[in-house]
Amino acid sequence: IQLSEQLEIAASFQRAYMRIEPPGDDRFHLDVLSRPAPGMHLTGDYHDFVCLSPDRFLIVVGDGAGAGLRPALLTAMMKIQLRSRLDAPRQILIALNQRLFAVLPRGTDVVATCVVGLVDLAAGTVTTARAGRDSLFFVSDDVVEAEMPTGPALGFDPEADYEERTYPLHAGTRLVMFTD
Repeated sequence: IQLSEQLEIAASFQRAYMRIEPPGDDRFHLDVLSRPAPGMHLTGDYHDFVCLSPDRFLIVVGDGAGAGLRPALLTAMMKIQLRSRLDAPRQILIALNQRLFAVLPRGTDVVATCVVGLVDLAAGTVTTARAGRDSLFFVSDDVVEAEMPTGPALGFDPEADYEERTYPLHAGTRLVMFTD
């Protein structure tokens, strides 16, 4: 098989593996937009939705810096590791950071960032933790508020800790999470 065919097969696998199915729930609406860089088959972007119960779910946006095979593999590792530890956002990031630290080569230029939001519809809250530069915004009544709990990128320091914050979610509020 030619390299171009292998890359197309890998890109097809990545699209299937990273696809998320938003739940059919009238209490909220989830939109996902992902566009790879022009000419790139594979991407380092990671977005996920994990239903924990009818009222609680995780929303995740992450990024393996760059484009191509290495960040695509990194984000696949992130998804596997994250889904193996469904917990509070801070605990998820601590575990993910420790696992990436254990497997990434020292001195690597691979950078992984991630923001995890735990939405609790019954409580009307979202609890977030952030590793690296990914941020989130709350938009309501034409007001935009940026919230950035602090935390270093993943995989560099096995002792890294991540700040967790809880915010109220009011009717009509939009939570915007993104990566480049």
